[in-house]
Amino acid sequence: MNHRSMTQFITAATVMVFAVSAFAGDKSADRQRAQAGIFPPALSLARQVDEVLKRFGNMVTAYNVASGQEPVTIEIDFLGNQTGNNQLPADFAQWVRDALDKLGSDRIRNYRLLPAAFDSQTQSGIALPQLLGQRPKPPQATFRLTGIIEGSTQVFTRDRNGRLDGTAGGGHTAGDSSLTLDHSLTVTAITIGLTLELPNGIAVPGATAVYRIDAKQTEKNHGFSFYVGGNGFGLGSDVKVTQDPTDALYYAVAMNVVQVLGNGLGVPYYLCSSSFLPDTSLDERVRGIVARKTQADLERQLKRYMIVDGYKLDRQSADFTSLDRAKAIKEMSTRGLAANGLQDEWNHAATIELMMQFWRSLDFQKGASMVEVILADTEWRQREVLEQQERTRSATTASSSEFGWPANVGIVVVDLSRVPDPSTQARILAVLQMCGCGEIRKHPTRPYLAVKTSDKAAVQYAIGGNRLLSFELVWLPGNTPHLLVAPLASK
Repeated sequence: MNHRSMTQFITAATVMVFAVSAFAGDKSADRQRAQAGIFPPALSLARQVDEVLKRFGNMVTAYNVASGQEPVTIEIDFLGNQTGNNQLPADFAQWVRDALDKLGSDRIRNYRLLPAAFDSQTQSGIALPQLLGQRPKPPQATFRLTGIIEGSTQVFTRDRNGRLDGTAGGGHTAGDSSLTLDHSLTVTAITIGLTLELPNGIAVPGATAVYRIDAKQTEKNHGFSFYVGGNGFGLGSDVKVTQDPTDALYYAVAMNVVQVLGNGLGVPYYLCSSSFLPDTSLDERVRGIVARKTQADLERQLKRYMIVDGYKLDRQSADFTSLDRAKAIKEMSTRGLAANGLQDEWNHAATIELMMQFWRSLDFQKGASMVEVILADTEWRQREVLEQQERTRSATTASSSEFGWPANVGIVVVDLSRVPDPSTQARILAVLQMCGCGEIRKHPTRPYLAVKTSDKAAVQYAIGGNRLLSFELVWLPGNTPHLLVAPLASK
Protein backbone atom coordinates (compact mmCIF):
# COMPACT_ATOMS: atom_id res chain seq x y z
CA MET A 1 0.00 0.00 0.00
CA ASN A 2 1.47 3.35 -1.06
CA HIS A 3 1.68 6.42 1.16
CA ARG A 4 -1.41 8.10 -0.29
CA SER A 5 -3.61 4.99 0.10
CA MET A 6 -2.44 4.43 3.65
CA THR A 7 -3.17 8.05 4.57
CA GLN A 8 -6.66 7.83 3.05
CA PHE A 9 -7.35 4.59 4.92
CA ILE A 10 -6.29 5.96 8.33
CA THR A 11 -8.23 9.17 7.73
CA ALA A 12 -11.38 7.25 6.82
CA ALA A 13 -11.01 4.94 9.84
CA THR A 14 -10.53 7.87 12.16
CA VAL A 15 -13.61 9.65 10.77
CA MET A 16 -15.64 6.45 11.17
CA VAL A 17 -14.53 6.04 14.80
CA PHE A 18 -15.54 9.60 15.63
CA ALA A 19 -18.83 9.24 13.76
CA VAL A 20 -19.73 6.04 15.59
CA SER A 21 -18.71 7.60 18.92
CA ALA A 22 -20.81 10.69 18.25
CA PHE A 23 -23.81 8.60 17.21
CA ALA A 24 -23.47 6.37 20.26
CA GLY A 25 -23.00 9.44 22.42
CA ASP A 26 -26.19 10.98 21.06
CA LYS A 27 -28.11 7.76 21.73
CA SER A 28 -26.61 7.49 25.25
CA ALA A 29 -27.57 11.09 25.97
CA ASP A 30 -31.10 10.38 24.77
CA ARG A 31 -31.35 7.39 27.09
CA GLN A 32 -29.98 9.38 30.02
CA ARG A 33 -32.53 12.14 29.44
CA ALA A 34 -35.32 9.56 29.28
CA GLN A 35 -34.22 7.96 32.55
CA ALA A 36 -33.42 11.18 34.40
CA GLY A 37 -36.45 10.82 36.65
CA ILE A 38 -35.93 7.12 37.38
CA PHE A 39 -33.98 6.15 40.51
CA PRO A 40 -32.94 2.69 41.71
CA PRO A 41 -34.66 1.46 44.90
CA ALA A 42 -33.12 2.70 48.13
CA LEU A 43 -31.15 0.02 49.96
CA SER A 44 -30.73 -0.40 53.70
CA LEU A 45 -27.11 0.20 54.62
CA ALA A 46 -25.56 -2.83 56.34
CA ARG A 47 -21.93 -3.17 57.37
CA GLN A 48 -19.88 -6.15 58.54
CA VAL A 49 -19.27 -4.61 61.94
CA ASP A 50 -23.05 -4.60 62.56
CA GLU A 51 -22.83 -8.30 63.45
CA VAL A 52 -20.35 -7.47 66.21
CA LEU A 53 -22.72 -4.78 67.51
CA LYS A 54 -25.63 -7.24 67.51
CA ARG A 55 -23.64 -9.80 69.52
CA PHE A 56 -22.60 -7.11 71.98
CA GLY A 57 -26.24 -5.98 72.30
CA ASN A 58 -27.24 -9.53 73.29
CA MET A 59 -24.38 -9.56 75.79
CA VAL A 60 -25.53 -6.28 77.35
CA THR A 61 -29.12 -7.55 77.64
CA ALA A 62 -28.09 -10.82 79.31
CA TYR A 63 -25.47 -9.36 81.67
CA ASN A 64 -27.56 -6.30 82.60
CA VAL A 65 -30.38 -8.44 83.98
CA ALA A 66 -28.03 -11.08 85.43
CA SER A 67 -26.23 -8.34 87.36
CA GLY A 68 -29.49 -6.87 88.64
CA GLN A 69 -28.88 -3.51 86.95
CA GLU A 70 -31.45 -1.06 85.68
CA PRO A 71 -31.54 0.01 81.99
CA VAL A 72 -28.68 2.38 81.12
CA THR A 73 -29.16 5.92 79.78
CA ILE A 74 -26.24 7.47 77.85
CA GLU A 75 -25.82 11.19 77.21
CA ILE A 76 -23.85 11.76 73.99
CA ASP A 77 -21.73 14.89 74.13
CA PHE A 78 -20.65 16.97 71.12
CA LEU A 79 -18.15 14.70 69.34
CA GLY A 80 -16.06 17.08 67.26
CA ASN A 81 -13.79 16.82 64.24
CA GLN A 82 -10.43 18.48 64.88
CA THR A 83 -8.73 17.27 61.71
CA GLY A 84 -9.86 19.93 59.24
CA ASN A 85 -10.95 17.18 56.84
CA ASN A 86 -14.29 18.39 55.48
CA GLN A 87 -15.07 14.91 54.13
CA LEU A 88 -15.68 13.87 57.75
CA PRO A 89 -18.58 15.25 59.83
CA ALA A 90 -18.11 18.20 62.18
CA ASP A 91 -19.92 16.17 64.87
CA PHE A 92 -20.10 12.37 64.65
CA ALA A 93 -22.65 11.94 67.46
CA GLN A 94 -25.15 10.53 64.95
CA TRP A 95 -22.68 7.76 64.04
CA VAL A 96 -22.54 6.82 67.72
CA ARG A 97 -26.34 6.77 67.92
CA ASP A 98 -26.48 4.53 64.85
CA ALA A 99 -24.02 2.12 66.48
CA LEU A 100 -26.01 2.09 69.74
CA ASP A 101 -29.21 1.42 67.82
CA LYS A 102 -27.56 -1.53 66.05
CA LEU A 103 -27.09 -3.15 69.48
CA GLY A 104 -30.82 -3.92 69.43
CA SER A 105 -30.96 -3.88 73.25
CA ASP A 106 -33.74 -2.07 75.10
CA ARG A 107 -31.46 -2.02 78.15
CA ILE A 108 -29.56 0.93 76.61
CA ARG A 109 -31.13 4.31 75.86
CA ASN A 110 -29.40 7.44 74.59
CA TYR A 111 -29.93 11.09 73.80
CA ARG A 112 -27.76 13.88 72.37
CA LEU A 113 -26.63 16.63 74.68
CA LEU A 114 -26.84 19.13 71.79
CA PRO A 115 -29.30 19.01 68.87
CA ALA A 116 -28.04 18.09 65.41
CA ALA A 117 -28.45 21.72 64.28
CA PHE A 118 -25.50 22.70 66.48
CA ASP A 119 -22.95 21.53 63.92
CA SER A 120 -24.97 22.66 60.92
CA GLN A 121 -23.11 24.81 58.38
CA THR A 122 -26.32 26.68 57.61
CA GLN A 123 -28.09 29.44 59.50
CA SER A 124 -29.99 26.88 61.59
CA GLY A 125 -26.96 26.79 63.90
CA ILE A 126 -27.71 30.37 64.92
CA ALA A 127 -30.95 29.28 66.56
CA LEU A 128 -29.23 26.99 69.11
CA PRO A 129 -30.49 28.84 72.23
CA GLN A 130 -34.05 28.63 70.92
CA LEU A 131 -33.63 24.93 70.08
CA LEU A 132 -32.29 24.15 73.55
CA GLY A 133 -35.15 26.06 75.13
CA GLN A 134 -37.73 24.04 73.20
CA ARG A 135 -36.28 20.61 74.08
CA PRO A 136 -37.88 18.65 76.93
CA LYS A 137 -35.68 17.90 79.92
CA PRO A 138 -33.83 14.62 79.28
CA PRO A 139 -33.74 11.80 81.86
CA GLN A 140 -30.92 11.44 84.34
CA ALA A 141 -27.97 9.92 82.52
CA THR A 142 -26.08 6.88 83.78
CA PHE A 143 -23.04 7.74 81.64
CA ARG A 144 -21.83 10.53 79.35
CA LEU A 145 -19.97 9.70 76.13
CA THR A 146 -17.29 12.15 74.98
CA GLY A 147 -14.70 12.01 72.20
CA ILE A 148 -13.20 13.50 69.05
CA ILE A 149 -11.86 12.58 65.62
CA GLU A 150 -8.20 12.75 66.56
CA GLY A 151 -6.63 12.49 63.13
CA SER A 152 -7.11 12.07 59.39
CA THR A 153 -3.66 11.77 57.83
CA GLN A 154 -2.17 10.30 54.66
CA VAL A 155 0.17 7.65 55.99
CA PHE A 156 1.14 5.91 52.74
CA THR A 157 1.42 6.83 49.04
CA ARG A 158 2.71 4.60 46.28
CA ASP A 159 2.97 5.40 42.55
CA ARG A 160 3.85 2.95 39.80
CA ASN A 161 4.13 4.59 36.39
CA GLY A 162 4.82 2.59 33.23
CA ARG A 163 5.24 3.94 29.68
CA LEU A 164 6.18 2.28 26.41
CA ASP A 165 6.89 4.35 23.24
CA GLY A 166 7.67 3.12 19.72
CA THR A 167 8.40 4.61 16.28
CA ALA A 168 8.64 3.01 12.85
CA GLY A 169 9.24 4.07 9.23
CA GLY A 170 10.27 7.51 8.14
CA GLY A 171 9.25 10.49 6.11
CA HIS A 172 5.59 10.38 5.04
CA THR A 173 5.20 6.84 6.42
CA ALA A 174 6.60 7.55 9.89
CA GLY A 175 4.57 5.84 12.64
CA ASP A 176 4.40 6.52 16.38
CA SER A 177 2.76 4.50 19.18
CA SER A 178 2.69 4.73 22.97
CA LEU A 179 1.32 2.67 25.89
CA THR A 180 0.80 4.18 29.37
CA LEU A 181 0.13 2.20 32.58
CA ASP A 182 -0.05 4.35 35.73
CA HIS A 183 -1.10 2.94 39.15
CA SER A 184 -1.28 4.83 42.46
CA LEU A 185 -2.32 3.91 46.03
CA THR A 186 -3.03 6.39 48.83
CA VAL A 187 -3.87 5.33 52.42
CA THR A 188 -5.50 7.79 54.85
CA ALA A 189 -5.62 6.86 58.55
CA ILE A 190 -8.69 8.01 60.50
CA THR A 191 -8.32 7.94 64.30
CA ILE A 192 -11.29 8.08 66.72
CA GLY A 193 -11.12 8.43 70.51
CA LEU A 194 -14.05 7.94 72.93
CA THR A 195 -14.31 8.14 76.73
CA LEU A 196 -17.18 7.04 78.96
CA GLU A 197 -17.75 9.33 81.94
CA LEU A 198 -19.96 9.35 85.01
CA PRO A 199 -22.48 12.23 85.18
CA ASN A 200 -20.04 14.16 87.42
CA GLY A 201 -17.39 14.09 84.67
CA ILE A 202 -15.14 11.43 86.23
CA ALA A 203 -13.88 8.98 83.60
CA VAL A 204 -14.94 5.36 84.13
CA PRO A 205 -11.82 3.22 84.76
CA GLY A 206 -10.74 1.46 81.58
CA ALA A 207 -13.50 3.09 79.50
CA THR A 208 -11.28 5.08 77.13
CA ALA A 209 -10.54 3.65 73.69
CA VAL A 210 -8.74 4.85 70.55
CA TYR A 211 -9.13 3.08 67.20
CA ARG A 212 -7.57 3.79 63.82
CA ILE A 213 -8.93 2.61 60.49
CA ASP A 214 -7.26 2.99 57.07
CA ALA A 215 -9.23 4.28 54.07
CA LYS A 216 -7.68 3.47 50.68
CA GLN A 217 -7.82 5.25 47.33
CA THR A 218 -6.55 3.56 44.15
CA GLU A 219 -6.23 5.12 40.69
CA LYS A 220 -5.49 3.39 37.41
CA ASN A 221 -4.69 5.42 34.29
CA HIS A 222 -4.28 3.38 31.06
CA GLY A 223 -3.70 4.86 27.60
CA PHE A 224 -2.79 3.77 24.07
CA SER A 225 -2.14 5.87 20.95
CA PHE A 226 -1.13 5.08 17.34
CA TYR A 227 -0.31 7.57 14.56
CA VAL A 228 1.05 7.18 11.01
CA GLY A 229 1.97 10.19 8.94
CA GLY A 230 0.27 12.53 11.39
CA ASN A 231 -3.03 10.62 11.37
CA GLY A 232 -4.19 8.07 13.94
CA PHE A 233 -6.13 7.63 17.16
CA GLY A 234 -5.73 7.31 20.91
CA LEU A 235 -7.64 5.43 23.62
CA GLY A 236 -7.47 5.87 27.37
CA SER A 237 -9.20 5.24 30.70
CA ASP A 238 -8.82 6.72 34.16
CA VAL A 239 -10.43 4.71 37.02
CA LYS A 240 -10.35 5.99 40.59
CA VAL A 241 -11.72 3.87 43.47
CA THR A 242 -12.04 5.54 46.88
CA GLN A 243 -13.26 3.86 50.05
CA ASP A 244 -15.98 5.92 51.71
CA PRO A 245 -14.35 7.68 54.69
CA THR A 246 -17.67 7.67 56.53
CA ASP A 247 -17.69 3.85 56.41
CA ALA A 248 -14.22 3.87 57.95
CA LEU A 249 -15.44 6.35 60.57
CA TYR A 250 -18.42 4.14 61.43
CA TYR A 251 -16.21 1.06 61.86
CA ALA A 252 -13.88 2.90 64.25
CA VAL A 253 -16.86 4.34 66.15
CA ALA A 254 -18.48 0.90 66.50
CA MET A 255 -15.33 -0.71 67.92
CA ASN A 256 -14.87 2.22 70.31
CA VAL A 257 -18.47 1.99 71.52
CA VAL A 258 -18.19 -1.73 72.26
CA GLN A 259 -14.96 -1.35 74.23
CA VAL A 260 -15.92 1.69 76.35
CA LEU A 261 -19.41 0.35 77.14
CA GLY A 262 -17.99 -3.08 77.89
CA ASN A 263 -15.75 -1.52 80.52
CA GLY A 264 -18.47 0.80 81.81
CA LEU A 265 -21.01 -2.01 82.24
CA GLY A 266 -18.48 -4.59 83.41
CA VAL A 267 -19.11 -7.19 80.70
CA PRO A 268 -16.49 -9.27 78.79
CA TYR A 269 -16.95 -7.41 75.50
CA TYR A 270 -13.86 -9.04 73.97
CA LEU A 271 -15.85 -12.28 73.54
CA CYS A 272 -17.95 -10.58 70.83
CA SER A 273 -15.21 -10.54 68.20
CA SER A 274 -11.73 -11.89 67.60
CA SER A 275 -10.74 -8.31 66.69
CA PHE A 276 -10.59 -7.55 70.43
CA LEU A 277 -7.76 -8.69 72.67
CA PRO A 278 -8.60 -10.17 76.10
CA ASP A 279 -8.97 -7.36 78.65
CA THR A 280 -7.25 -8.62 81.81
CA SER A 281 -7.66 -5.25 83.54
CA LEU A 282 -11.44 -5.51 83.15
CA ASP A 283 -11.38 -9.07 84.52
CA GLU A 284 -9.47 -7.92 87.60
CA ARG A 285 -11.83 -4.99 88.24
CA VAL A 286 -14.90 -7.22 88.01
CA ARG A 287 -13.33 -9.79 90.37
CA GLY A 288 -12.58 -7.01 92.85
CA ILE A 289 -16.22 -5.82 92.77
CA VAL A 290 -17.51 -9.38 93.22
CA ALA A 291 -15.09 -10.08 96.09
CA ARG A 292 -16.33 -7.04 98.05
CA LYS A 293 -19.94 -8.24 98.04
CA THR A 294 -21.45 -9.78 101.15
CA GLN A 295 -22.19 -13.48 100.98
CA ALA A 296 -25.94 -12.78 100.74
CA ASP A 297 -25.52 -10.29 97.86
CA LEU A 298 -23.08 -12.62 96.14
CA GLU A 299 -25.55 -15.50 96.32
CA ARG A 300 -28.34 -13.34 94.88
CA GLN A 301 -26.15 -12.31 91.94
CA LEU A 302 -25.00 -15.90 91.40
CA LYS A 303 -28.63 -17.01 91.32
CA ARG A 304 -29.50 -14.40 88.67
CA TYR A 305 -26.57 -15.53 86.51
CA MET A 306 -27.61 -19.17 86.81
CA ILE A 307 -31.20 -18.32 85.83
CA VAL A 308 -30.10 -16.29 82.79
CA ASP A 309 -27.77 -19.15 81.82
CA GLY A 310 -30.75 -21.51 81.73
CA TYR A 311 -30.72 -23.21 85.15
CA LYS A 312 -34.14 -24.11 86.51
CA LEU A 313 -34.26 -22.12 89.74
CA ASP A 314 -37.14 -20.50 91.60
CA ARG A 315 -37.67 -17.08 89.98
CA GLN A 316 -40.13 -15.81 92.58
CA SER A 317 -37.54 -15.53 95.33
CA ALA A 318 -34.36 -13.44 95.11
CA ASP A 319 -32.57 -15.70 97.58
CA PHE A 320 -31.61 -19.33 97.19
CA THR A 321 -34.30 -21.77 98.20
CA SER A 322 -33.12 -25.08 99.67
CA LEU A 323 -33.49 -26.69 96.23
CA ASP A 324 -31.68 -23.81 94.52
CA ARG A 325 -28.84 -24.08 97.02
CA ALA A 326 -28.51 -27.79 96.37
CA LYS A 327 -28.19 -27.14 92.63
CA ALA A 328 -25.54 -24.45 93.20
CA ILE A 329 -23.53 -26.75 95.48
CA LYS A 330 -23.75 -29.52 92.90
CA GLU A 331 -22.46 -27.09 90.26
CA MET A 332 -19.55 -26.22 92.55
CA SER A 333 -18.73 -29.88 92.97
CA THR A 334 -18.91 -30.50 89.22
CA ARG A 335 -16.43 -27.67 88.59
CA GLY A 336 -14.03 -28.90 91.25
CA LEU A 337 -14.73 -26.09 93.73
CA ALA A 338 -15.27 -26.42 97.48
CA ALA A 339 -18.96 -27.08 98.17
CA ASN A 340 -19.45 -27.32 101.92
CA GLY A 341 -22.54 -25.16 101.91
CA LEU A 342 -22.68 -21.70 100.36
CA GLN A 343 -23.05 -19.85 103.67
CA ASP A 344 -19.87 -21.11 105.29
CA GLU A 345 -17.53 -18.18 105.78
CA TRP A 346 -14.47 -20.08 104.57
CA ASN A 347 -16.35 -20.98 101.38
CA HIS A 348 -16.71 -17.35 100.26
CA ALA A 349 -13.69 -17.69 97.94
CA ALA A 350 -15.25 -20.70 96.20
CA THR A 351 -18.48 -18.76 95.66
CA ILE A 352 -16.49 -15.89 94.14
CA GLU A 353 -14.72 -18.28 91.77
CA LEU A 354 -18.03 -19.87 90.71
CA MET A 355 -19.48 -16.39 90.10
CA MET A 356 -16.47 -15.40 87.97
CA GLN A 357 -16.72 -18.59 85.93
CA PHE A 358 -20.36 -17.78 85.12
CA TRP A 359 -19.32 -14.21 84.26
CA ARG A 360 -16.70 -15.40 81.79
CA SER A 361 -18.71 -18.22 80.22
CA LEU A 362 -22.32 -16.98 80.26
CA ASP A 363 -24.10 -18.00 77.06
CA PHE A 364 -25.23 -14.45 76.34
CA GLN A 365 -26.81 -15.29 72.98
CA LYS A 366 -29.18 -17.75 74.63
CA GLY A 367 -29.30 -15.60 77.77
CA ALA A 368 -30.68 -12.62 75.83
CA SER A 369 -33.67 -14.75 74.79
CA MET A 370 -34.03 -16.02 78.36
CA VAL A 371 -34.10 -12.44 79.63
CA GLU A 372 -37.11 -11.69 77.43
CA VAL A 373 -38.95 -14.60 79.08
CA ILE A 374 -37.90 -13.46 82.56
CA LEU A 375 -38.96 -9.83 81.99
CA ALA A 376 -42.28 -10.87 80.45
CA ASP A 377 -42.97 -13.19 83.39
CA THR A 378 -42.02 -10.49 85.90
CA GLU A 379 -44.22 -7.92 84.18
CA TRP A 380 -47.12 -10.38 84.12
CA ARG A 381 -46.77 -11.08 87.85
CA GLN A 382 -46.66 -7.36 88.64
CA ARG A 383 -49.82 -6.76 86.62
CA GLU A 384 -51.53 -9.67 88.39
CA VAL A 385 -50.66 -8.17 91.78
CA LEU A 386 -51.96 -4.75 90.75
CA GLU A 387 -55.16 -6.22 89.35
CA GLN A 388 -55.70 -8.28 92.50
CA GLN A 389 -55.21 -5.18 94.63
CA GLU A 390 -57.70 -3.33 92.45
CA ARG A 391 -60.21 -6.18 92.75
CA THR A 392 -59.78 -6.20 96.52
CA ARG A 393 -60.17 -2.44 96.66
CA SER A 394 -63.31 -2.57 94.49
CA ALA A 395 -64.79 -5.37 96.59
CA THR A 396 -64.22 -3.59 99.91
CA THR A 397 -64.72 0.05 99.04
CA ALA A 398 -68.06 1.58 99.95
CA SER A 399 -69.04 5.21 99.44
CA SER A 400 -71.17 7.41 101.69
CA SER A 401 -73.92 7.45 99.06
CA GLU A 402 -74.42 3.70 99.56
CA PHE A 403 -75.45 4.48 103.16
CA GLY A 404 -77.89 7.22 102.14
CA TRP A 405 -75.62 10.22 102.76
CA PRO A 406 -74.42 12.77 100.18
CA ALA A 407 -71.26 11.76 98.31
CA ASN A 408 -69.18 14.47 100.02
CA VAL A 409 -69.89 13.29 103.57
CA GLY A 410 -66.85 11.82 105.33
CA ILE A 411 -67.34 8.36 106.78
CA VAL A 412 -65.39 5.47 108.28
CA VAL A 413 -66.49 2.00 107.12
CA VAL A 414 -66.36 -0.82 109.69
CA ASP A 415 -66.17 -4.14 107.85
CA LEU A 416 -67.83 -7.03 109.78
CA SER A 417 -67.51 -9.61 106.96
CA ARG A 418 -65.10 -11.68 109.17
CA VAL A 419 -67.55 -11.57 112.10
CA PRO A 420 -70.45 -13.83 111.02
CA ASP A 421 -72.08 -14.14 114.51
CA PRO A 422 -75.07 -11.71 114.71
CA SER A 423 -74.73 -11.28 118.47
CA THR A 424 -71.08 -10.27 118.16
CA GLN A 425 -71.98 -7.80 115.40
CA ALA A 426 -74.60 -6.32 117.73
CA ARG A 427 -72.02 -5.89 120.51
CA ILE A 428 -69.70 -4.01 118.11
CA LEU A 429 -72.56 -1.77 117.02
CA ALA A 430 -73.41 -1.00 120.66
CA VAL A 431 -69.79 -0.08 121.42
CA LEU A 432 -69.71 2.33 118.47
CA GLN A 433 -72.97 3.91 119.53
CA MET A 434 -71.65 4.53 123.06
CA CYS A 435 -68.38 6.13 121.86
CA GLY A 436 -70.23 9.11 120.41
CA CYS A 437 -68.07 9.09 117.26
CA GLY A 438 -70.98 10.03 115.02
CA GLU A 439 -74.16 8.80 113.41
CA ILE A 440 -74.05 5.10 112.47
CA ARG A 441 -75.85 3.40 109.60
CA LYS A 442 -75.90 -0.13 108.20
CA HIS A 443 -75.18 -1.00 104.59
CA PRO A 444 -78.31 -2.33 102.82
CA THR A 445 -76.58 -5.40 101.31
CA ARG A 446 -73.12 -5.80 102.86
CA PRO A 447 -72.05 -6.56 106.45
CA TYR A 448 -70.72 -2.98 106.82
CA LEU A 449 -71.31 -0.24 109.36
CA ALA A 450 -70.64 3.40 108.49
CA VAL A 451 -69.71 5.99 111.10
CA LYS A 452 -70.31 9.58 110.01
CA THR A 453 -66.92 10.95 110.98
CA SER A 454 -63.46 11.61 109.59
CA ASP A 455 -61.71 10.58 112.84
CA LYS A 456 -60.27 7.15 111.99
CA ALA A 457 -58.36 6.92 115.27
CA ALA A 458 -61.52 7.39 117.37
CA VAL A 459 -63.32 4.53 115.61
CA GLN A 460 -60.30 2.22 115.91
CA TYR A 461 -59.88 3.04 119.61
CA ALA A 462 -63.60 2.47 120.34
CA ILE A 463 -63.36 -1.12 119.13
CA GLY A 464 -59.76 -1.99 119.96
CA GLY A 465 -59.78 -0.30 123.38
CA ASN A 466 -62.86 -2.15 124.64
CA ARG A 467 -61.84 -4.95 127.03
CA LEU A 468 -64.93 -6.98 126.15
CA LEU A 469 -63.95 -7.15 122.48
CA SER A 470 -60.88 -8.99 121.21
CA PHE A 471 -60.33 -8.47 117.50
CA GLU A 472 -57.60 -7.79 114.99
CA LEU A 473 -58.13 -4.44 113.25
CA VAL A 474 -56.70 -3.86 109.75
CA TRP A 475 -57.02 -0.74 107.60
CA LEU A 476 -57.64 -1.74 103.98
CA PRO A 477 -56.54 0.41 100.99
CA GLY A 478 -59.17 2.52 99.28
CA ASN A 479 -60.51 6.04 98.87
CA THR A 480 -62.77 5.65 101.93
CA PRO A 481 -61.26 4.71 105.34
CA HIS A 482 -62.08 0.99 105.64
CA LEU A 483 -61.48 -0.88 108.94
CA LEU A 484 -61.59 -4.68 108.74
CA VAL A 485 -62.60 -6.37 112.00
CA ALA A 486 -61.36 -9.98 112.29
CA PRO A 487 -61.09 -12.47 115.14
CA LEU A 488 -57.61 -12.90 116.61
CA ALA A 489 -55.83 -15.99 115.28
CA SER A 490 -55.03 -17.18 118.81
CA LYS A 491 -58.62 -17.13 120.00
